[in-house]
Amino acid sequence: MALPVATLIHPDLHLDKLSRLPPDLRRIAKLAAGGSYESLLRLERPVRESPKIRRPLFLPVFFANLDPATIPDPDDLDTNEPSPAVSSTLMRAFVSLQALESYDELAPELYSIFWPRVWQWIEVLDTYHFCLKSKSSSHKTEAGQYANRVHFLQKVLWFRENEQALELIYATYGVWMMVAQLWRYCVKHNLFERGFAGCRVVGRFIGGSITAANVAEIVDALGGTQMDLANLAVKHLQLVSRNPLVATTLLPDVYAVLQFLASAARQGLLLRGPFEAAGLVRTLADTADALRRIPGSDAAHLLQVAWNLILWVATRNVLWSWVPSLLRAGLLRAAVACAGHSVAAQTMDFQRVFTLALPPALVYIRVLQRVGRALREVRTANLHGSTIANEWTAFVALAEERLEVLKFFESQKRVTKGTCSYECL
Repeated sequence: MALPVATLIHPDLHLDKLSRLPPDLRRIAKLAAGGSYESLLRLERPVRESPKIRRPLFLPVFFANLDPATIPDPDDLDTNEPSPAVSSTLMRAFVSLQALESYDELAPELYSIFWPRVWQWIEVLDTYHFCLKSKSSSHKTEAGQYANRVHFLQKVLWFRENEQALELIYATYGVWMMVAQLWRYCVKHNLFERGFAGCRVVGRFIGGSITAANVAEIVDALGGTQMDLANLAVKHLQLVSRNPLVATTLLPDVYAVLQFLASAARQGLLLRGPFEAAGLVRTLADTADALRRIPGSDAAHLLQVAWNLILWVATRNVLWSWVPSLLRAGLLRAAVACAGHSVAAQTMDFQRVFTLALPPALVYIRVLQRVGRALREVRTANLHGSTIANEWTAFVALAEERLEVLKFFESQKRVTKGTCSYECL
């Protein structure tokens, strides 16, 4: 025989816990647990100001108001004017979510008990945000919707701090879809420099651990292809690192997107083609150029991540035919920028590009043409004494030697207009 529902509830969440509250608070708490929105609002201040030892006694109230059985029928929600009863139910859940976030922490076992209820209500409140009571109509706009979503995702982040809940969150479909849509909104409206809280919320998600399922969910939310993800990530990086001043101010946002790309690429979750086509290498070169002007270990770490991502594009696909596009995108400029940062350059692997990847490609006409232009971009760079000095000097010497050969052949008209640009010297 099935156990009574009451016995399945954790002892700390039983309503009889309210009997341990002072009489006045006990009366208000019982009314709030029974469905009184006004009483629930009256509890907000006592919850915040109560001694730490008493605060857990209020949890049964919020647990009761987050009961998924009270979620209104969609037919009652698909309206701009929900009934008073529906509005009260929504607002009681909303206030209960806010109250949970005000707790420093819960007993470890309570996170996994609360999470299913919390997530079901977050989905409902995010979808039907226009039904929430507000003194203004802003909550019915796109901006209002995403402002609410920021609050909801902050609550998810609060749960993520508990290890047991973290596993549940990673297994919950829909969380990363919300994150991806908020990410796209931040990039679309360039909200990074405006101090929009949603940008940092997105950063905390994408800058942390990432799984294949998370990436797949993000891709689905953005349109269904990795090209959609590549365009978003590259645009994000362009916005937050377009010059040293912006990059200095928005260093956490630079970190978040670079860390996301690095983690996903390291796990084999990203396709190189879409990111190369979206202009990742050129953007990384611009980012490196901005970061090299920022002193300190934080910028050095990000330069290392940026360079490793360039290596991911450049050396995981070593066919020489990819080299011209990488050179055109700023491969040499990125290397010079990284080598120019005294802290970052100490730990970077320049050999893979300047010893293993590029020299064998210097027998191709098209590669040499790009190398010539790329070297002109960095002609004022002084890398003597840097960690890249030996590799750079050897590469430049070889490139100039091959360029002289190409120049000789061109002067002798041995390379005609009809000759394929992929031909070897």
